[in-house]
Amino acid sequence: MMDAVTDPEVYWVVFMTSAQVGKSEVIFNALGYFIHQDASPILFALPTDKLAEAISKDRIAPMIRDTPVLNELISAAKSRDSSNTLLHKSFPGGTATLVGSNSPANVSSRPIRIFLEDEKDRFAKSAGTEGNVSSLGWARTKNFFNRKRVSTSTPTEKGFSPIEDDYELSDQRKYFVPCPHCETLQPLEWSGIKWDRDEDGEHLPSTARYICAHCEKDIDEASRGAMLTNGEWIATADFNGIAGFYINELYSPWRHWRETVSDFLNSKDDPEKLKVWTNTALGQTWEVEAETQDPDGLFARREEFHAEAPEGVKIVTAGVDVQKDRWEVSYWGYGVGEESWRLDHVKIYGDTSKLKEWETKLDPALMRSFKGENGSLQPACSLIDAGYQTEIVYQFVKPRLQRKIYACHGKDGTEKAIIHMVTKSKHGKGEKPGTVIVGVDSAKDLLFAFLNVEKAGPGYVHFGMDTDHDYLEQLTAEVVRTKHRFGRPVRYWELPPGKRNECLDCRVYSHAALRLLNVRWDSFVDKPKPKQARPRRKQGFVGSWKR
Repeated sequence: MMDAVTDPEVYWVVFMTSAQVGKSEVIFNALGYFIHQDASPILFALPTDKLAEAISKDRIAPMIRDTPVLNELISAAKSRDSSNTLLHKSFPGGTATLVGSNSPANVSSRPIRIFLEDEKDRFAKSAGTEGNVSSLGWARTKNFFNRKRVSTSTPTEKGFSPIEDDYELSDQRKYFVPCPHCETLQPLEWSGIKWDRDEDGEHLPSTARYICAHCEKDIDEASRGAMLTNGEWIATADFNGIAGFYINELYSPWRHWRETVSDFLNSKDDPEKLKVWTNTALGQTWEVEAETQDPDGLFARREEFHAEAPEGVKIVTAGVDVQKDRWEVSYWGYGVGEESWRLDHVKIYGDTSKLKEWETKLDPALMRSFKGENGSLQPACSLIDAGYQTEIVYQFVKPRLQRKIYACHGKDGTEKAIIHMVTKSKHGKGEKPGTVIVGVDSAKDLLFAFLNVEKAGPGYVHFGMDTDHDYLEQLTAEVVRTKHRFGRPVRYWELPPGKRNECLDCRVYSHAALRLLNVRWDSFVDKPKPKQARPRRKQGFVGSWKR
């Protein structure tokens, strides 16, 4: 890869990988090379300013300190020396500036020849009105005939992964290794990993091995070192000045194949975990199985609940949507692996502009109990949408924070975390301390993934026979659409005209309330009792006077 960085025929190097396989080292090596051997103005972009500062302190500063030729060129950072600060380094013939993707001011009007971008898929969609840092940074290299770009990242979601888009523009090189039996070159792919099960059908990750795609013989992991030594990068597409490299965790000398298999087995039944595993272990994009849901299919799979809170429900939460003349409240029960049961959805009519009505009508609803096989359960946490009647919502929740009843605001954007608690007042934002920010798009993505789970278990969504068709139509009312902003596709949820989505909103708030509890599900799993040690037999009596 470093050969590609220094190759004059290559103007762009793309590295799409799994996590922790050394992709950042490519960036640091490139940085050191251009400081020492080919001095140039350099821009190094990272997802955020804070990460840029951390990388400068934890990775770049030690690299400069411990590399004599770099240490001679760059003096120690001093706050009063503008030529060498935490985010700006000067050296003979050039400069190196680190920026976060959320800081357009640090990119504008700065001519550069070398543009480095690490973890590109985590960049902000836009760095202001001019566009995103990727497009801004590359535009600043136009004055150099020998400009160079190096982009690295773990991919994210199919169709919305910039690093995958970059890789597809490249010659798409993969690392081919020889089979120790037939010597045929082949890339290591997840489909080639196999493992056994015991007599009870339990998976045995320790038996993981690779099956040659040609001779079909087992390849033991002990052979991997020699295979890597004798492997080579082979392009699978035409070269057009962009050298692309892809590699996954199966190549990593720091990860055993049995560990990758174990991680897969722990993730396969949870769409959210499986998405992370696909991105970080395989270095591949996650493809959403469906962009819409059919309410008829969900209606057909309704089931009989034998208790208000069926077996499996460990925790109940509530999500509240506020309208002018009513509150709509969804009660959901959750079990291990975030398996969920719709317990009820009610409409409580009243004047939501009067605090007294909240106290007499909504408050009792948030203390409702659901009888289960092991007792009754009340909502352990409730979130109330503060987008309407905001001040009254805050007045209502303030004396009820000990009951874990919180105001919440929904934020669009698939990059937003499902929950974030506001700890400081934000001027002009209307978000008070104790307010929960809900990443509604991320929560909807997760719900629709859970609705695709076909059998009871982690992630599965249960509907009782009292769930009517209108509820399911509201729950699945929104659809995913794509628009282009600053030249990049942006995925968003949209409510078609004439449809209502209060039931969907309430489910989102209920699930966010669950995440706020930070439940340790392993505490609910029955663990085998440890074998009690047999009492040792006394070998003989020794009087205390002899001890």
